[in-house]
Amino acid sequence: MKIVIIGAGNVAFHLIKSITNSGHQLVQIYNRTIENINESTKKIPLSDSIGGIYPNADIYLICVKDNAIEEIANQLNLKDKLVLHTSGNRTMNILKNSSSNYGIFYPIQSFTKEIPLEFKKVPIIIEANSAEAYEKLKSFAESISERVIEMNLEKRQKLNIAGVFVNNFTNHIYHLMHDYLDKESIDFSILHPIIQNTVDKIKIKNPKTCQTGPAIRNDFETINNQKKILENEEDLLKIYIEFTQEIMEK
Repeated sequence: MKIVIIGAGNVAFHLIKSITNSGHQLVQIYNRTIENINESTKKIPLSDSIGGIYPNADIYLICVKDNAIEEIANQLNLKDKLVLHTSGNRTMNILKNSSSNYGIFYPIQSFTKEIPLEFKKVPIIIEANSAEAYEKLKSFAESISERVIEMNLEKRQKLNIAGVFVNNFTNHIYHLMHDYLDKESIDFSILHPIIQNTVDKIKIKNPKTCQTGPAIRNDFETINNQKKILENEEDLLKIYIEFTQEIMEK
């Protein structure tokens, strides 16, 4: 298929490589600032004009921030071409003014340009406004990923929330602990094996059955001792108390 990517952020960066590796033809990349498009895409035609977007592609992937999707879609007039956005949180109906065929191509992953990933292993959530759009979308998605799941807006938004919890919130905990250990001149990388072990366990077991630590054991002596150690770390102490209570109640 002939593909146009609209945007040059983290999602677009990884999709560019995956699309070309999957045998599709990436005919254009649009971004308001061409300088932001990665060097590796120099052979691909570029545009910084909405009016200069190639009109005869099969699929147009809008890979921009959620609050910019509708604004861009409203500037497109692509008749019956398939237009997709990559948001887990926004309805596909914000694309309705861009084409008669539109839908969702939502890769449930955290994308960073500097971190390579195997797109074939990234689950892709899809939804389309018509049977014609769905068949083309499904065929495209299955060429990119080994796991393609159809999901409506309500369920997709709930999955997106779960992604925030398991990725963004846990990463914030890592951030806090990195800073905490830095102050004590302790190397955060010592924790890498325990982090990886937790990830490995929840791949094969329900996370509920994987819970360890003083809270699950009702070890109040250890809990009280750790709270005392955190007395001068007000924010961390608050989180420690809330999480400990939550684990005990569950």
